[in-house]
Amino acid sequence: MEHFLSSYTCLHVSQRTHQPLRIQHFFIFFFGMFVLMLFGIHFYANRLDKIKLDFKTDYFKKDKFYKQFATYSFFGFLGTFGNYMAINSFMIGEYLGMEENGIYSVLLALVSLISIPQLGLFNISAPIISKNLADGDMEDLDRFHKKTSLTIYFLGAVLFSCIMVGFPYLTHFMPKNGVMLREYEPVIWIWGSAVLVDLATGFNGNIISLSKYYKFNILMMLLLAGLTVGLNFYFINNTDLKLIGIALSTAISLTTYNLIKIVFNYFMFKVSPLSIEMIFVSIICTLAITVAIVLPVFENNFINLMYKPAVVLILIFIGNYFTKIFPVEQYLNMKFIKSILKFK
Repeated sequence: MEHFLSSYTCLHVSQRTHQPLRIQHFFIFFFGMFVLMLFGIHFYANRLDKIKLDFKTDYFKKDKFYKQFATYSFFGFLGTFGNYMAINSFMIGEYLGMEENGIYSVLLALVSLISIPQLGLFNISAPIISKNLADGDMEDLDRFHKKTSLTIYFLGAVLFSCIMVGFPYLTHFMPKNGVMLREYEPVIWIWGSAVLVDLATGFNGNIISLSKYYKFNILMMLLLAGLTVGLNFYFINNTDLKLIGIALSTAISLTTYNLIKIVFNYFMFKVSPLSIEMIFVSIICTLAITVAIVLPVFENNFINLMYKPAVVLILIFIGNYFTKIFPVEQYLNMKFIKSILKFK
């Protein structure tokens, strides 16, 4: 008995002793990665243009630019409070529990895949938006707005369709939480639809942020945060929907937020992201999802996970071939593939 207690005590002390060491190792690893990234960015930037340290502040004082800078920074800081995803995470953990919060994180990661196409596009579009606003060329801005909105909406809709038909079979490979994830499948549908609406509006927020009306965009983000909190409280306290209620709250607030921006940009800049082609994209993707769902289900979930999204892609490709909505042939050609694989 004494030997057993001694062994248990040594094991317990050993676990407590090694735990801080593991934490230290993680800190060292992440700090090392940060330093490596810092040196990499410095090397790349220095190759593009020689870095020269300049501590002059004349440009900052000229025409009292610092006042504009301080105002813009202040409203930018206020805009950080409009992060509805962070609000959701906090409220779910506080009122529903950490288990639901974990499920929320997994579902959010899946839904976030839909918005990947817009990340790079928004970064490269900023100079074009700024130039059009400075020149007052709203017709060119409207054409560019419609084209980019349709592109990211089409790509997002394709990803959303594949996720929808493959998600039920993906959960079978998550034995620990797969059942609970399947129970909350409506969350994917609701959140995914809201994200698609957000993609369809294109860079509405960027147009406002880069114009003299940037304060309006920040105030709208605060409104989004307030509406999200209010709806979350309502669904949590007055319904048993749990995460589905949170998803409805996010969808309502995000859609309202985007509709207001569409109306604002139309009246202020005479630009709109919406086009008739988006309706055809929605019809094609809806039909593709419907066909994939009604197709036979095999006993092997891996086969279902592979062939159902493949069917969706084929049907969307066929529909796009006849409607000519997205120029797939410009990307799926040997020249593009060789540029990726670096064939000679």
